[in-house]
Amino acid sequence: MLADDRFRIGTLLEKADESLGAAETMIEKEQYEEALLRCYHAVFFVLRAFLMKNRVPVQRTSESVAVFKRVFVDAGRLPIQYHEDLVLVLQVADVGSADSRTAPSRGVAVDTLERASRLCGALIARME
Repeated sequence: MLADDRFRIGTLLEKADESLGAAETMIEKEQYEEALLRCYHAVFFVLRAFLMKNRVPVQRTSESVAVFKRVFVDAGRLPIQYHEDLVLVLQVADVGSADSRTAPSRGVAVDTLERASRLCGALIARME
């Protein structure tokens, strides 16, 4: 792996860690929509790093989830729970977006943060 790729992966992982920390802070401040968005960003940063580390090309970020599922989950290389957590975090963050009619609760934000943290930790562990 090239030094430039290692730098990009490291930067993505740092951004993910910052996003998870910010999500915790937002929950403490009762800013649940913002917490959900931070969780969303964290899982996407780690997903991009994971795909890059495993040399799986993705043309557009929007294809990352489908590529991840096909290459790792459907192929039996990773458990289905990873994909389920990923999809749930992304869906909940979308529901919590500014155009949503229902504001997320603390419970939803805490659960989403737990899922995002678990997924990020699992994927990072598989990159080591």
